[in-house]
Amino acid sequence: MIGAVNTIVPKQEGEAIRLIGDNTDWLGLIELIEQNISSDNERTDTSTSLVLGAGGTCRAAVYALHKAGFKTIYLFNRTRPNADKIVASFPQEYNIVPLTSLDSFPGEPPLAIISTIPAQGTATQYLPNPDAGVVVPDSVLSREEGGVLIDVAYKPKITPLIHLAEHMPGWKGVPGIQMLLEQGFWQSYMCVLCAPLLYFHNSN
Repeated sequence: MIGAVNTIVPKQEGEAIRLIGDNTDWLGLIELIEQNISSDNERTDTSTSLVLGAGGTCRAAVYALHKAGFKTIYLFNRTRPNADKIVASFPQEYNIVPLTSLDSFPGEPPLAIISTIPAQGTATQYLPNPDAGVVVPDSVLSREEGGVLIDVAYKPKITPLIHLAEHMPGWKGVPGIQMLLEQGFWQSYMCVLCAPLLYFHNSN
């Protein structure tokens, strides 16, 4: 479903070892969602989420939000046809709603936001950038109870979107370095599981 591999683990099949491709980006993202949404922000059938960008990491973000229980996933990309391709590639039950603008939402404002856009491609009123392709208005983070914004970009640590989240009451901004560490944890966990297999194979 994600269509990308960032981890390869060995699996014993008879006397042979098969290499299996896996992806831990979505595991890192869902862990950060669960850690940073407060108990006051209970997810309901009307709770929504938002993914910014339609590149490779976008698919892991969509998958993570669906697994986290969000019934509606907004998707915004500077180029609408690329967003439409993402929508068409996922099952209908993901309920991905492509947006043409960030100025308003067809339903509730998002509780969880994941940006997959490079930091230099985003801007806000607090950190303007004339070269940015996506300018995110404060209204995107208008949910009164707050929420979580995860920016997968990790250079610089405080991106324009993390800076924006810090200005909005109730919002938690999670920098990309934390996502990098979380998905790395799951990679290490998978390696620990296969360590005895590797030891046995190498000793022979």
